[in-house]
Amino acid sequence: VDIANIGFFSWDIPANRVEVSEHMIEDWGLSPIETLESCIERIHPDDRGRVIGLIQESIVNKSEYRAEYRVVRPDGKILDIKAKGRVHCGVQGEPVRFVGTSMDVSELKNLLRERDAALAALTTTHEELKQSEAELQEEKLLREHFVSTLCHDLRTPMTAVKLCIHFAQRITQRSDGLPAKLKETLARADRSASRTIEMITDLLDVSRIRAVEGIVLDLTDINISDTVSDALSELEILHAGRFKKD
Repeated sequence: VDIANIGFFSWDIPANRVEVSEHMIEDWGLSPIETLESCIERIHPDDRGRVIGLIQESIVNKSEYRAEYRVVRPDGKILDIKAKGRVHCGVQGEPVRFVGTSMDVSELKNLLRERDAALAALTTTHEELKQSEAELQEEKLLREHFVSTLCHDLRTPMTAVKLCIHFAQRITQRSDGLPAKLKETLARADRSASRTIEMITDLLDVSRIRAVEGIVLDLTDINISDTVSDALSELEILHAGRFKKD
């Protein structure tokens, strides 16, 4: 009898005669009549000892037999089998027949293996993404630390440069006969030093923003005409002939 792709077997224990249904004949590659030993030979060698132990345990304890194992067909194809059975005893309690079912669950097992492989791949990808995120975060912190350190190191000498310019400007203010061009050059140098310090401060502010420390904004009005004029004046000095104010 075959019901819903479930094969049936009946083992006459005293006669060692196993009758199998059409579905088991197809799945296992058996004849309609077999011995227990010829059926056991179809079971994968790695599973064989365990299945024999479960059959013996069911007979001794008169308990239900449940097993999952692999069957190797004569053509070499391996099937995943799920089996159930129970021993039937005679009037004196002796085991006389062992009957049960065999179902090919290879497709289900393959789906489960594919699912497990996909889950393992997703887990690996997730761990790799977490590792990449941690590395990127570490790289970001190192970069921000580098920028912060660089800005601090630059601001100290620039402050000294500005002090030297102020000192030179005081000397020119007390001295007569010095070229007006020298005073103008010192003034421009002072403005350039101030802007450089401001840029360094801006870089530090950006570093603090990225570090989510926050900054206090100091908004002031500027004269854009004066700013552009100062920039053109410096460009005229650095690149004579290329930039001229009207």
